[in-house]
Amino acid sequence: MRNTTESPIEDDFLQAFLSLSRGTVLVGASVRDLVDRAEAHPGSVFVGSQVQVGKYRADFIVTGAPVGWNKTEVICVECDGKEFHSGREAIERDRRRDYHFACRGIHTMRFSGSRLWSDPFGCARDVFSELGIKDGDQEPRTLVDILDTIIDNIRRTDVAAQYWRTP
Repeated sequence: MRNTTESPIEDDFLQAFLSLSRGTVLVGASVRDLVDRAEAHPGSVFVGSQVQVGKYRADFIVTGAPVGWNKTEVICVECDGKEFHSGREAIERDRRRDYHFACRGIHTMRFSGSRLWSDPFGCARDVFSELGIKDGDQEPRTLVDILDTIIDNIRRTDVAAQYWRTP
């Protein structure tokens, strides 16, 4: 998963989220791409990893449009490891980032590294709850299934397409 995330705690969150959701990871997707897909597929969940939003980059942008709702929910998930999110300057930087996202209609959910290490599935369930989508009647997928899905999605993205083309 490290080709789509930047840290082990992000890996843990993404694995937990995908195993509960059967969601789709879109590498190199914009917020608009994620919203468009969610609106086209009510009840589905789409996850963008390392998504640029203005001058900031989100660890994850998660979109979902619950069946029967008129609005697609957009959530930024930040995985806050101690190394980059401790201290007064880091807290102020995170507040500015959260405000930037909020001004664009994106709610930010922050999870500490210790919570992600101890309960990545609980963190994923919190995101589903915020989306208004029930996570759970599906059986968790195996890691091989998750990796196959990620590889398929990487092959389909415009950003990664150049790496899969033969000369």
